[in-house]
Amino acid sequence: MLISTVEELRLYAPANAIDHIEVFSGFFDSSEHDFLSDKLGMSLHRSLTDYYRNLRNSDSGIGTYIHQITDGTDLPPYARLLTVAQRILVFDALSRAIDMQAISINGSGINMSVADDYQKADREAVVAYKATCTKEAHAALNRLLVLLEDWAQDDDADEEQMEIVRLWQESRFFYLAGSLVIPSAKVLQEYLNIYDSREKFISMLPDLRFIHEDVLAPVIGEDFMDFIVMFSQGSVTDITNSEKSLLSRVLHTLRKAASRYLEARTKVIRVENDRRTVAHNEAVSITDKLTEYIALHQSALPSVALDALKSSPLYVEPELPKPETAPLFENNGPSSVIFVTPSLD
Repeated sequence: MLISTVEELRLYAPANAIDHIEVFSGFFDSSEHDFLSDKLGMSLHRSLTDYYRNLRNSDSGIGTYIHQITDGTDLPPYARLLTVAQRILVFDALSRAIDMQAISINGSGINMSVADDYQKADREAVVAYKATCTKEAHAALNRLLVLLEDWAQDDDADEEQMEIVRLWQESRFFYLAGSLVIPSAKVLQEYLNIYDSREKFISMLPDLRFIHEDVLAPVIGEDFMDFIVMFSQGSVTDITNSEKSLLSRVLHTLRKAASRYLEARTKVIRVENDRRTVAHNEAVSITDKLTEYIALHQSALPSVALDALKSSPLYVEPELPKPETAPLFENNGPSSVIFVTPSLD
């Protein structure tokens, strides 16, 4: 478990009078395995758990870790990741616990739990507290995913940071997104307002994959779609600036089409029915323009792109130049058997 002391709990939720962390252990365990671990992935979650276990068993211990946080000391990557993970666990666990903690079950019935030296919280206060905890848990989760995305794009990452990114890239969510034409919430935000929510992006992955594989790839060809994804990842080299510009425009248009199809399809964000219809029509129009553009500029594609396009329904076999035919008779030619003298006036 990634949190084990009341002092850690109070880093994130100071307004509590909890004396023993054990009363929340079950909620922390549920939050860790039901809400956090799949976002980290099994490998990174295991590694972070090992880090925390070693931290607890070290000479410095949890006390030094807490002091570093309250003192504003720069933390190493694993410690920074731990603080964000703990924030997620605290608020999600409190959200889970609030309703159950308000009820006391005994052998003869059910009672409301009331502290002797505090006024009783009414139902409205309980609902507001629960909603706030839920909101903070989701905000912390978004912060976690933003942190991991930033580290993945950091060219100056240290060894520990690189290890975290490598382990995170083994997670199911990273794998599902990495092969898509829209691979991250940051990219999607450029085309569709999801309020920079990584969690919303994760929830949209099934729709994005359907759009990528079953709507757009059959139109431009699966091999060509794979090539465009490779280009977006920076894996395509040895192309000219004009070829790069052409492919960038194809990528941009693909992402526009995918985002419009997503807007017409998703239930994750609120979209009015009228807007869904308009978004679908826009997606079809953008896709048509994309196919026209690819067909028009086929001859300008780099050879590696052209090879990928050959299995596409858009590919047109170039016309071979007609062979030149020699005239049947060439006057005074080496193979001529008749010599014709030009007439003289």
